[in-house]
Amino acid sequence: MRRIVLFVEDFGHETFLKALVWRLAAQHQISIIGPETFSARGGRGAVLSELGQFAHDLRRGLIRLPDLLLVAIDGNCKGHLQRRQEIEHKTDGVAAILGLP
Repeated sequence: MRRIVLFVEDFGHETFLKALVWRLAAQHQISIIGPETFSARGGRGAVLSELGQFAHDLRRGLIRLPDLLLVAIDGNCKGHLQRRQEIEHKTDGVAAILGLP
């Protein structure tokens, strides 16, 4: 079974992504656990804060790495690149755990 974790800004993101994940899993006959939602309220700040704590716990070995991690925040006139950089900053060091460059 695959473990899927969501970090989302609001209920709309959560509803959409959960439905998408379940549909894709069913289409590809993949058994999943979850998706677990770690943040679904409080906007971008809450998502980034909780994502940072998740990454910190992951680096320390306090939690195990999910099979899929989905992060969804609005661009709000900032655009994809700036939002991506914010997410990457919060997850700094996780790539090393995964053996990624």
